[in-house]
Amino acid sequence: MVQYMSYLSSREDGRHILMTHPAIFTTVLRTLSRLTPRTNKADKAYATEEEGKKSTYHGLKRDLVRCIANLMAMDMFKDQLCAEEGMAILLNNCRVDHCNPYLGQWSVLAIHNACENHSGNQAVVAGLKRQGSADVSMLRKMGVDVDIGDDGTVRMKAKMPDEP
Repeated sequence: MVQYMSYLSSREDGRHILMTHPAIFTTVLRTLSRLTPRTNKADKAYATEEEGKKSTYHGLKRDLVRCIANLMAMDMFKDQLCAEEGMAILLNNCRVDHCNPYLGQWSVLAIHNACENHSGNQAVVAGLKRQGSADVSMLRKMGVDVDIGDDGTVRMKAKMPDEP
């Protein structure tokens, strides 16, 4: 059902059908909210495969975010997202998740679409403060060093094979 709604939301005529039933958007957003832990800091920027094996809803979060990303093309849904504090939910889904391929990418698209011509959602993003970096142990295992400069820029550098 969620896959069908995400498909329907990607079509112009489908968005107009969903527009006549705004409670559907509320249900999608609240369902995503229940599946998304709220954090102020990205303790982990990814979900492991082991965590994925425990999950019974492979792809569900991705499809919910995909539906939201597509519906953000309509202003009435942007207002509803802002009113329901949905930006925090989308921001907490900007991560790699083995159960939900492309979840992070759909989340970024949803945030982009939600901010386009909407000052309320833009204000949420503008109010974000850097709180440190996420767990980068996976990157280190792959041979990549991550450094945050004094000016807040993130620098990534490949380790040479002989470096510790």
